[in-house]
This record gives sequence, C-alpha cells and structure tokens, in this order.
Amino acid sequence: MIAGKEYNIDAFEISRLLDKSAINDILVLDEAGSTNTVSIDKLKSGELSPPFALIAKKQSAGHGRLGRRWFSAEGATLCVSVAVPVDPSAKSIESFTVRAGVSICEKLSNDFSADIFLKWPNDIYSSEGKKIAGMLAELILGGNGSPHVIVFGVGINYDLSILEAKDIPEDIIGTVADIKSVSRADFTINELAAAVIGSVLRASRTLAEPDLIRNFGRFDWLKGKEVSFSVLGMSENGVARGVDESGRLLLELPDGSTRILNSGEATTHKNNI
Repeated sequence: MIAGKEYNIDAFEISRLLDKSAINDILVLDEAGSTNTVSIDKLKSGELSPPFALIAKKQSAGHGRLGRRWFSAEGATLCVSVAVPVDPSAKSIESFTVRAGVSICEKLSNDFSADIFLKWPNDIYSSEGKKIAGMLAELILGGNGSPHVIVFGVGINYDLSILEAKDIPEDIIGTVADIKSVSRADFTINELAAAVIGSVLRASRTLAEPDLIRNFGRFDWLKGKEVSFSVLGMSENGVARGVDESGRLLLELPDGSTRILNSGEATTHKNNI
C-alpha cells in the first residue's frame, strides 16, 4: 500500500464525493487485467447493473485503442471504467468518446486548474505534448428491453513523482506527464476518481452536446497543426480544423477541401509540437 491517504483509493470516499443517486455501485479491486474487460464481464453476468464504476489499484493488462498497452502503478495512476446506459441513436454513440473527453477536461480544468489538452479522439496531453491520460469506449449492445451500454475506460497518471525511474517503462520515459504536475490545485486520488466518474456520467445523460464544437476547441491539441492520417491504408496530410457536431475530426487538405474522420489516428508532425 502506498503511504499517505491521498494515494489510497477508497470506494466510500469516492461515493461521498459523488451524487449517490447518479450511480449504482463503485467497486475497487486490488488488481485487474483490464478494468474494461472486468466491467464487461460483470455487466454481461448481471453481477453489476449500469451505471457503475470499477477501479483497479493496478492493471496487469490495461489497453487502449489499437491494442496499445497502458502502464499503471498503485497510487501513481488511476485506472477506472464507468459503465453507462446510452441513447441508441448513432449520433449519440458516435460522439460519446469526444463528449466524455471534453467533459473530463472541463472538470479537471475547472476544479483543479489543470493545464490540459484533448488530442482527438481519446488522449489527454500536457501543454508540452506529454500524455497524461488515455480513454477507451466499448459498446455493449442491448436487447430484450435492456439498453445499450458504453463501458468507458480511463487510465490517467495521477502522480508519477512517487515512483523511481526504474519503475517506469523505458519506452515511455520523457513522453508522459501526470495530472498533479500540471495542476495548480492540490487534490487526492479519490477526488480525481470522483471527478472522472462524474464527468462520464454527465456525458451519458445528454443525447448530444450542442456546444461540442466550441467546447472541444477550448482543449483541442491538434488545432491548426499539420497532421498525418491514414485512410484505407494510404497516408495523407492535412491541417486539423476541430470537430463537427458528431465529434468527427475535420481536416483541411492541401487542395482546400475538407476530409472528415470518424475513426483512426491523426499524428502531428514533430515540428508542430
């Protein structure tokens, strides 16, 4: 166990910080392979019903988009999945990751004075371009009267300064940051967990975000940057111009036309960072 109560995850304390009527359960595990995987298993077995949150003090097989692994260490990182029922409309589901990401950034910025940015579609960066958090949404289709459910996983670095250099994988040293180091306020890991969970719950209660384009623009890491992207295996370049009302990335191509991306990844050129 990590010394210092600010680093110890406590379900009762997180519940106290949240609106208790907004969530059915908060489950804290000492370790899990992946909080999303465990959440989906418990959802399908009927052991837990949405909305609920599942937190692992440590993940052994955390993953993000494109099968990427996510590093975690007890007390230094927060690994949480929030299962929420969602409106079945395609637009609501398509925009959920971006809406939830914006909701999280707004909360952390407002409550903790965090200087953070959202890299489309699902990463949170520092102003120096270092990764603080990754997000992964997985849709579970409903049936027989049960709703569609999104299991939304968030892995966020809380305070990496409590770790020794040897505890951090060599391949991410220098490329990551933590939320405490970019925030002017002081807060515990339980306050961070409550902020993240509450933000995902808020995103799930709206069918769409009428101000998504403007609100995304406040945190848009790619704004105005030249990026590379792949479509059907072919690489192209363009300039990022924000998102549309469905959370899809808008790219201005060299010929002045606009390409709309609803999936994939846009990579910034090094001279833009």
